[in-house]
Amino acid sequence: MKINIRIIALLVFLFGGCSTEPSQESPAEIVPLTIGNTWIYQSKMYDSSDAMIDQWIDTTRIIGDSTINGEKWFWFNWNFYVSSSTYLIKNTPTGYCQFDRNLLINAPVLNYKYPAKSGDVYNVIFQFKDSIWSFQRTVVTVDTEVIVPSASYSCLLYYNPRVPLTSATEVTEQEYFIATGTGIVKENRFRTSFSGRRYLWSATELTKAILK
Repeated sequence: MKINIRIIALLVFLFGGCSTEPSQESPAEIVPLTIGNTWIYQSKMYDSSDAMIDQWIDTTRIIGDSTINGEKWFWFNWNFYVSSSTYLIKNTPTGYCQFDRNLLINAPVLNYKYPAKSGDVYNVIFQFKDSIWSFQRTVVTVDTEVIVPSASYSCLLYYNPRVPLTSATEVTEQEYFIATGTGIVKENRFRTSFSGRRYLWSATELTKAILK
């Protein structure tokens, strides 16, 4: 059962609609996309009493690229606990986007809006063959300081509340801390106990970034 919970959390961590409309600025990439780039994370899981009940190491890396509709996309491999996933990612004028074979082709998902400003709200849309899941994500701030095992970073903070999607599926309440030019450096997921207490369910922190 733990593995299933982790896989659901992974899907939400990974995905997050894209536009090819140009932005007014051309800032640095929010996630640096070069073949060979590698990120190593430590993840911990907690119960409702705040006791740590599990921990593991996640490794992500860019392993290649492909041209789709005349645009270069990068193959991103994620080794997550006992599972692995490979999908396509790209920095676009509206932010960090991705394709996944489980989603409709020609429907990339906007995961992290960038450029962004504090207070921005945008839709995260999963377009499956037989259903559409949609929820909102907010840019809380663009300059919060975060200290993780790898270093100290100035980050954008993205947040989405808990969103029930079906009777058996939900998007957990999440915070994503992303440093421009480095990528995701921290993620927190929260749950609510039966007594109504909000608690930290899992925390993922960057321990090492190997960037080409």
